[in-house]
Amino acid sequence: MKLSAKQVKQIVDQEINKVLNENMNRREFCKMAAGTAAFFSLGCQEYELSHVDDDNTENMQLPECVQNVDFSDYDNPEAWPKPLDSFKQEFAGKKYVEVFVSQKPSSEGFNTVELNKQPGLIVKFHNIPAESPSLEDVLGISDQEIEYQYTGYDGEQRVLSTIFICFPIINDMVYLNLYNAGYFYGGQDEGLPWHEFSMKPEKLIKQDEYRSGELKQCYDAYEAYLFGPIRPDKQEVP
Repeated sequence: MKLSAKQVKQIVDQEINKVLNENMNRREFCKMAAGTAAFFSLGCQEYELSHVDDDNTENMQLPECVQNVDFSDYDNPEAWPKPLDSFKQEFAGKKYVEVFVSQKPSSEGFNTVELNKQPGLIVKFHNIPAESPSLEDVLGISDQEIEYQYTGYDGEQRVLSTIFICFPIINDMVYLNLYNAGYFYGGQDEGLPWHEFSMKPEKLIKQDEYRSGELKQCYDAYEAYLFGPIRPDKQEVP
């Protein structure tokens, strides 16, 4: 559906008034903005700039290194398990995704006892912002947990994280999670079929890889996109 210039202006005016009249954190604002016609699927991505009066768009463009968490059939438990090799191929060629088999997932920080009884396929998604809808849609993380996970020990907000996911491997087949693989926490299945349990994978959220190198550069670029001045070297009119 195409919107007229007048309709777009009305939408923008309404959202600006909300921001001016409500106290909200950055994530709440970005989720609100993601519902308007001016923003794309990541939430607070850049909108199409049609009347910029010079070529300087510094801090106005979303860095290309910023990613979402994405893998097939995250919402379809009946599609699992999957052959290990074919599932790994989903991530081939993706620059900011690492994939490897761990014989003991606890070495990566996964503490679930049952998870360490067999190897796991570890998938690391780098450069995931708190505003990414995939945190909620794919991983089922609540707003409150996102806020907690993206807050450092110093109380400062972290703008990017690496998401670790562990997919259990049994007989060269990859399972979505422990329930999918037939394991139940505490050995209790409460008489329910596995598909009625959580469909979300085991995950960890870490920020300790953003201290140097390319990930640090992406972190700084995204932080500037969120909080930095727009077109900082543009001359002011005398």
